[in-house]
Amino acid sequence: MSLAMVTGAYITARPETPAETEGPKEILGEQKQGALESYEVQRGDTLFNVSEKFGISWQTMAEINNLKEPYILRVGQKLKIPSI
Repeated sequence: MSLAMVTGAYITARPETPAETEGPKEILGEQKQGALESYEVQRGDTLFNVSEKFGISWQTMAEINNLKEPYILRVGQKLKIPSI
């Protein structure tokens, strides 16, 4: 009597839900691209306090402005701000 080892992938099927068949999902807090204002960075501004001033998350502000870590702002820098 010989024993054989079988290997393979275990895959389960699940029905598609309506949310999976729809287009791209909208991220909470995401703004329409055309509704942007401009803000000039002032001395003492940080990404966090500017985002609070305009009522959006600092993560959204960084994404809209293509900012990368360490998120340093320069005086006179123009930031795009979603208008509400």
